[in-house]
Formats: sequence, C-alpha cells, structure tokens
Amino acid sequence: MRHVRSNAATADPIAVFKANLAGPGLIERLQAGLIGNGALINGVSRWFKAHSPATRVVGVVAAAAPSMRLSWLAGRRVTTERADSIADGIAVRDQGAYEFGSAVPCGGAAANCPAVDTTPPKVSKLKYKKPSGKKGASVSLTLSEAAKVQLTFKPVGKPKRTTLRLSKQSKAGASRIKIRKGKLKAGKYKLSVSATDAAGNKSESVVRKVKVGS
Repeated sequence: MRHVRSNAATADPIAVFKANLAGPGLIERLQAGLIGNGALINGVSRWFKAHSPATRVVGVVAAAAPSMRLSWLAGRRVTTERADSIADGIAVRDQGAYEFGSAVPCGGAAANCPAVDTTPPKVSKLKYKKPSGKKGASVSLTLSEAAKVQLTFKPVGKPKRTTLRLSKQSKAGASRIKIRKGKLKAGKYKLSVSATDAAGNKSESVVRKVKVGS
C-alpha cells in the first residue's frame, strides 16, 4: 500500500549528509532532481555547487504533491492537505525543519522565481447550433489559449428540465463542442460558458439565451 509521508517529526540531518554522497555518481547523467522531503536534492546541489558552480540544478515536484515548491516560493514551510503521486518518495505533504532549513523565497534571487501566469483565458465568438436531422446540437467558440471549457445549460421557464453540464479540454483557437442528440430537452435555456487554463485562471462567463426545439 502506498503511503503519504509527513516529515514534520522525522527531520534527520543524517539523511541530508548521506544524500551529499550521491553527487559524484550523478554528475554525468543528472538533468533534474525529483523532490520529496528535499534531502536528496539538497545533498546533490551542495556537491554540484562545490565542484561546478555554473551548473544549474532543477528540482521537480509532482503536480499533486507541491509542498516543496510552495515552501520554496513562500520562504517558509508550507503543508498541503494531500499528496497524490504513484511515486512514494515524492508523495510528501510537508518539509522537515532541517531539509527546508532557513530558505528564503525563490532561493533569495528574484530571477529564480518562475513566471506566474495570472492571465485568464478569453472566450469569444460563442455560437449555438440547433440539432438538425440525426445530428445533435453543438457549441462553437474561440479560446485565447488552451483551456478546459465548461458549458452549463440551465433551463428557463417550463417544462421542468434538468440542468446539463459539460466540459472539454480544448486547444487555443477555434473549437467545437458537440452535444449528443437527446441530451437537451425542448425548451429555453441560459447557456453559460467559461474556461479555466492550466494555471487555474478562470475566464469570465459568456452567456447566451438558446432555444431547443421548435
């Protein structure tokens, strides 16, 4: 059974010392270091900086276990509620006091801080196409960047119907989302469309009134 580790009570300077010994053996093949509690990359980085100051060591965390990245950016220990990864060694929710040490934001250099994407995607040219023959309805739109598109068809007035929600990952540019015939019952709907990019930025909702059936 895979376990999720917490280092709050197990910070061990010996582990960091042992990890220092790994540096020489990795110099020919190290490209990036996976980060769990930070002990291994701490030791490897110290060796590299002592023997090759120009070498840049890049740490990689699992997207669903970002405790070290968040701690490094904040300059303090940051604990996450979950750490989801199939790789046991990097499924860590927090950092040990010794491994993290007295780090400062982005290693003390603004140039080390990765660019943070704060620009939400934009949804434009939204059009709804009614079902025709054997074909179902469809929604066409244009995205300013790749994003996950969320569509909500909320019934307006009678008869009573169920709200339909759909989502699809779409590339930048023109996109078409098909709706299987029969998914939308006859009647009026308020169509709301929004998009969320990989950085979690959400667009403003674009709303249209649509009618299904005659």
